[in-house]
Amino acid sequence: MSKQIASRRLLIAIVRRAVLDFAVYKDAPKEQQEQYRLGTDAAGWLFFDGKETRDEKGRYSYLYICDLLDLDPKAIRAKAISLTRED
Repeated sequence: MSKQIASRRLLIAIVRRAVLDFAVYKDAPKEQQEQYRLGTDAAGWLFFDGKETRDEKGRYSYLYICDLLDLDPKAIRAKAISLTRED
């Protein structure tokens, strides 16, 4: 497998994981600290519209990854919002 294909798969997996974390944990109560943190972190990453390519921790931004992969960030966000924990 080429490095380019492996890199693309990794970036897709990052987006997928964020969507799943958001869908599963977006309604977690604050008392469930770990689940609440996963949901809020995923939401913060998925719905941030800043122009930088990396955040203060060196992580690529959602919009930057979507641009690299030629994905529609609005469509992915809409799908993430529509998903429920059961999906």
